[in-house]
Amino acid sequence: MKYIFEILLCLVIVSGVSASDAVLWRQELSCDSNSTCKPGALMVDKNSNEVIILGTSKQTDTKETTCWLWKINPNGVVTHKKSLGVESKHSSFMARIFGIKSIVQPDTGDVVRLKLDNNNSVSLSVTDRNILTRTAELDSGQDWAEGILLHGIAPCKNGDLLIVGQDNGAGIVMRTDISGNVKWKKTFDTEQTENLTSVAYSADGNDFYVVGLSASMVGKMEFEDAAEVCVLRYDGDGKLKVGDFFKGGVAPWPTSSPKIVCLASGKVVVVYDKSNNVKATELYAKIYTRELTPLGEKQMLKTKEDGPPAFFDVCATSENRFVLIGVVDYKDLRIYECKEDGTILQTLELDGKVGGGATRVYVEYLTGKIFVAFASRSQENAEGTKIELLALKPYKAD
Repeated sequence: MKYIFEILLCLVIVSGVSASDAVLWRQELSCDSNSTCKPGALMVDKNSNEVIILGTSKQTDTKETTCWLWKINPNGVVTHKKSLGVESKHSSFMARIFGIKSIVQPDTGDVVRLKLDNNNSVSLSVTDRNILTRTAELDSGQDWAEGILLHGIAPCKNGDLLIVGQDNGAGIVMRTDISGNVKWKKTFDTEQTENLTSVAYSADGNDFYVVGLSASMVGKMEFEDAAEVCVLRYDGDGKLKVGDFFKGGVAPWPTSSPKIVCLASGKVVVVYDKSNNVKATELYAKIYTRELTPLGEKQMLKTKEDGPPAFFDVCATSENRFVLIGVVDYKDLRIYECKEDGTILQTLELDGKVGGGATRVYVEYLTGKIFVAFASRSQENAEGTKIELLALKPYKAD
């Protein structure tokens, strides 16, 4: 382990650039002067060449939570800002813990987000390119279990959606149309507690990949009882083709939920927390072939022993690369741009940038820029936060 870490450190020193040189522009987004504003999702619309952010604001007086949408062009100019309405208590709580689960439909540009209502119903909120919003209840033909968790969403080639999560203690994978009609629903159950957390389509769009955790909720959590990471490959009809299972971290916190991305080359990247300490994070990237044959793994980020668990995000970029972003010690950002084998091309360190306590961070890629969104302290309101969006230069060999 020490040997791997020293190799990665050398790669960072050789290939790294200063953060100030990498930042192309920054944009601050606020909701209003009497609220705390935090990001919940970062997306890109490749057809309209726009960056899209969903965020939440919480009023300091009424405690109501409102969902907001921003559209920003590649030069950092905000072209649209709109309130999407007050969120239910259930939905706002889930957004704070797990983020806002949403995608952009590639063909239409519709922004689709999952909503959990107070009556335990699940709905799709669809905002089109004209910023008009409609809502459709997600209808599976049966009542949803109390405490259902929906963690991942991905667009299908024909306009449908893939959704993964947990229902009644078992992992679920389902396909639905944009109107909320569930076409099929599959259950993944190993007789423990399964939670599927991330989904991504293959580069050719024929198969899709899901990652999640399987853990026993009984007894004391020791490293030998660590949550098991499940990496699953399905065909377009929801038939499980192959899976890989290995030990993950000691505690399945929301911060530790594994994520999966597919590269244009066909390779699959899984980022997960391998820490044996509930007060620390060790992020690893595990690389697979399209057939889910493991090619190896590398340690990417490690926090100090007594630090808080680190929120993180990952995205695929051009040239068969991926970018990982993580929070260290509540307020410092670490951004790693990597080749498809996990070799780090550049590391950016942005210290003291994150504000507002434990908060999620997000990363995306569009038109030769890496975009990063996080909450930062408001200059006007010491108790409030704003959303900060950075555009960064990707690594270029000399």
